[in-house]
Amino acid sequence: NVDTIDISQARSLIYAQRFKDGLALADATWQRWEERGNKADPQMLTLLRAISSAAEAAGDLPRAETAYKDAIDMAERLYQRPHPDTAWVVGIYGSFLVAQARYAEAEPYLERALDMRRNLLGDAHPDTLNGIAAMGRLRGGQQNLTEALRWFAEGIAICRRANVQHNVCPRLLGSHAQALSINGDLAGAASEATEAVAMQRALTGADSPQ
Repeated sequence: NVDTIDISQARSLIYAQRFKDGLALADATWQRWEERGNKADPQMLTLLRAISSAAEAAGDLPRAETAYKDAIDMAERLYQRPHPDTAWVVGIYGSFLVAQARYAEAEPYLERALDMRRNLLGDAHPDTLNGIAAMGRLRGGQQNLTEALRWFAEGIAICRRANVQHNVCPRLLGSHAQALSINGDLAGAASEATEAVAMQRALTGADSPQ
């Protein structure tokens, strides 16, 4: 149908970093859906995820925040019980708040998302590990280095124990290295940064921007 085609095209434009064009099409699709009665629809959750990420990337933070909140509302209407999609939108909004240094507001969202992911997906799922990393970033932002290091170390231990082959694992190592450096452990930081680079190279190749 028209919505499916427009959502697909809007997402393609956004992925191509044509944020203005993508957001214009996405907003028109969203407005059309609202005018039809605002019923819960998985396609609209997909659209809201695209709108929020595009608006944030384009620097329109108020638009992004509205879309994140709308996405949480949509997910909660679609799924009466905990669901990975709900965990994703709750967690990504928490990370958005951390990026704005709104740490007290972010904490309940990040904790809720992580709890859902642990229960639904298990500790070694990349989404759960991203939730653990987000808690580490939150504590780091709050200047609680001890807790930040604990969260990053927990994620790294899971990566190693379960042999997780995903980009979240070198990111956890890099974040832990950065926290170690701030804490004055330059030798430990250098060792983990080197390990992170080697792990990323093994995952995505020597020429990867990551």
